[in-house]
Amino acid sequence: MDLLRASSSRGLSLDGIIESGTTVDPDRVASEVLDLFLADHDLRVIPVIDQGRPVGLVNRQSMVEMFSRPFRRDLFGRREIRHLMDPDPIIVHATTDIDDLAQTLVAAGLQQMLDGFLVVGADGSYAGIGNAQTLLSEMTKRKEAHLYQMAHYDALTGLPNRILFRDRLTMALEQASRSLAQVAVVFLDIDHFKRINDTLGHPAGDDLLRTIAHRLQSSVRGCDTLARMGGDEFTLVLTGLTGSTDAAVVIRKLRARLSEPMALAGRQTMVTASIGIAMYPGDGREMDDLVRKADIALYASKQAGRDTYHFFDKTHQRFDDSRLYLEEELRVAISQHRVQPVFQALVSASDGRVVGMEALARWRHPEMGMIPPSTFVTLAEDAGLIRALGLSMNRAASLAAANDPDTAGLRLSLNVSALEIRADDFVSNLLQQLEEVGLPPAQVQLELTERLFLDPSQKLLAKLEELRGKGIKIAIDDFGIGATSLHLLHKLPIDVLKIDRVFIHGLEEDDRIGTLVRAIIEMGHSLGLEIVAEGVETATQAQRLRGYGCDYLQGYLFCKPMAPPRFRAWLRRGEPLSQAAG
Repeated sequence: MDLLRASSSRGLSLDGIIESGTTVDPDRVASEVLDLFLADHDLRVIPVIDQGRPVGLVNRQSMVEMFSRPFRRDLFGRREIRHLMDPDPIIVHATTDIDDLAQTLVAAGLQQMLDGFLVVGADGSYAGIGNAQTLLSEMTKRKEAHLYQMAHYDALTGLPNRILFRDRLTMALEQASRSLAQVAVVFLDIDHFKRINDTLGHPAGDDLLRTIAHRLQSSVRGCDTLARMGGDEFTLVLTGLTGSTDAAVVIRKLRARLSEPMALAGRQTMVTASIGIAMYPGDGREMDDLVRKADIALYASKQAGRDTYHFFDKTHQRFDDSRLYLEEELRVAISQHRVQPVFQALVSASDGRVVGMEALARWRHPEMGMIPPSTFVTLAEDAGLIRALGLSMNRAASLAAANDPDTAGLRLSLNVSALEIRADDFVSNLLQQLEEVGLPPAQVQLELTERLFLDPSQKLLAKLEELRGKGIKIAIDDFGIGATSLHLLHKLPIDVLKIDRVFIHGLEEDDRIGTLVRAIIEMGHSLGLEIVAEGVETATQAQRLRGYGCDYLQGYLFCKPMAPPRFRAWLRRGEPLSQAAG
């Protein structure tokens, strides 16, 4: 049978399941080979080796049957075994995948399975013999080990997963209860990981997680456990501690290691982490209680501005309670369409005409009052509600702008998150929504954050081209703070640049900012883009922006965000823009 070569499969190899066994050369006489079988009742087959290479196989059953008949020893006993052997055994390379070999054995038939297979090295020399029973036994053991690995370890980083983390934590608490030592349960989240993942892409995000896992693993002791719970969330079990001071030493070491720059997607990147710690036995003696309190402490670190760590404190309980309460309230508010759009006017810099409006999300809680967008949008992202929020908001804003004489012909700007636009059905859902409410696509502009364009995927660019083909304008929001690669700007399927308000606010404070804003406007115009300045609050700012050649202005100087009915009434009154800001 032809040699089964080494497989490129990611399966299991033959290491450890072959044995050297008894061999004979092809010149050996048949009677001597028969005697070998008779002397060893466990010997089933004998490989025939010629100058170090396998050339055949002798089967015990066939030899015994042949020589059990009268006069056969006299007739065939002096014949060389080369004439009686099976000249076509299964021969495989030592690095052959055993899954491939198993298929070959099954296809060869029962006898070949019983006889087994011969194994050769890279140079074709005989390396040993194996049989189907050993093969199947080894496959079972290795598959079981593989299943255990899959069930208990994270596939991306190779770290213990949630299941193994809980097992290790259980053992650590049992040991600590006997030794009177302390244990730290640590929760660690990478700050703004979703932003990195969305802007640089998922492969870069995976590289980041692997790098972080390596850095963390190299910073903890062998007796400690580092696990990945999923996403950007890591956990640690620090054992054998005398108190929180010991844990703080490890945490500071981890933070220092994480803060070192790393190469990611062809650029230097720095990451920080928010960390929460709960101590056994001071914060609790039960695993679930410690895990919950470490998570609460983690949330406290995020509330404190991220890039820090907190040990659990009883005062942190209110953070957890309020977060869970607010998350559930937001879920209900989205489902009941209580997160509503408000409109802020977009005006022509040259003549002050209202040419459009941006839809901004507002949530007024019946008990807590107005919830800032910075709070509930972040909460929606963390809770997996951002797509539902976006769909609800975009529909409500489109419906408010459609089929109304006051807003006819005005451009409606909708803010879209990276998570929304990356969804496969985003384009079809948006176009269907616009058709249902009767708003022409040519009257719509989508505002995307600058970070999304740092390293845009071809799939994203194709979506934007499709949307532009329907007449929808694409704007980069908050331009200037996300370090968009300028050499890519002319290649992006965009129509509008919105200069971030931080530059507008600095116009009256620093002449260099004015120079920078003028340069952005001139660059944008050279690329055929419209320029919008957002956050305009003073007449001086507006005057300078007009002088720089800015196309459109937006901000409190002209009008504050208003509910659609009030906005339409304001348009009907034709109130001077300077008065509308009051």
